[in-house]
Amino acid sequence: MKRRLNLPFHEIARVLGSRVFGLKTFEVDLERVLQRLEQLAQDEWKADKSVDVREYYVRRLMVALGGQKRLFSVEIQESKK
Repeated sequence: MKRRLNLPFHEIARVLGSRVFGLKTFEVDLERVLQRLEQLAQDEWKADKSVDVREYYVRRLMVALGGQKRLFSVEIQESKK
């Protein structure tokens, strides 16, 4: 048997709004992290140009996304543009 929640509209909007705000905050945080990874890759490349800057970036990204600490480990592959 399904139960209906009898919440006032403003309460529903408040709960959903906080989730949307949380998602926006997450997206901003993720963008900053990716920018920091890009900067780190550039710094590593400046110190050792034997590896392409994109390779440094992809290596770091693979560690972050494919690590054993991840519940959903993923593999990434660099696209050739």
